[in-house]
Amino acid sequence: AYDLGTHPFLFVDPDLAGKLFSPEENQGDGSLAAWKNYGGDKTWPAPQGWNTDAQWHGPPDPVLDTGRYTVDELGADSRQATIAMISPPDARTGVQITRRFTLFPASSRVRVDLTFRNISDRPIRWSIWDVVQLRAEHRLADGSHTYDPSCTVTTPVNPHSRFPRGFDVMFGAEDNPQWKIADGLFRAGYLWAIGKVAIDTTAGWIAFCQAAQQAAFVEQFTYTPGADYPDGGATVECWTVGAGQ
Repeated sequence: AYDLGTHPFLFVDPDLAGKLFSPEENQGDGSLAAWKNYGGDKTWPAPQGWNTDAQWHGPPDPVLDTGRYTVDELGADSRQATIAMISPPDARTGVQITRRFTLFPASSRVRVDLTFRNISDRPIRWSIWDVVQLRAEHRLADGSHTYDPSCTVTTPVNPHSRFPRGFDVMFGAEDNPQWKIADGLFRAGYLWAIGKVAIDTTAGWIAFCQAAQQAAFVEQFTYTPGADYPDGGATVECWTVGAGQ
């Protein structure tokens, strides 16, 4: 969870909150329908795919995604509070993940340090993929929920983008009306349309705004010039759940 005052930014599935499952239950039949999507923030290997062993075949993933992480560090002083956790070792990818979170007093800032360690006896190559699931819902008078069209994701467009449109549609309709470029920014206005795009921004930030709640969430990262980023050079990716094929 990550709340600012009483406003919860991260999506959490209330039907799964607090529940634990065996690895066999978490894997199920291996389909996306079997995935126990708790929500929140998680760390996955990239690129994602099911064609070769150089791609991460999840979710579901009973080890790195829904495995039981071990607390490795827990402490606080007047300057900061820190918790670190380590995933189980994953023989399939050869990866073990460490996630370290640092909180600072009188601040809404959270520092996230992510590390992959090769626990196999072979060379491996993965990108660290931090996934944040954000709430984008609106509660109706009868208590039910619908999508909130005031939600927008923005990130600066790379002026020398390798993608002809400044972004690449990875999933869903090519003409998805959510994906737009305006004033040097990629803008995804949420319209309950399923889709995923890759953006090769070099600016080092991506922002989510829920205007109806006057709330904004920004994730910053270090861009490394010349680095080999996954999915054709994507430094950030945006996924939206909704209607569509």
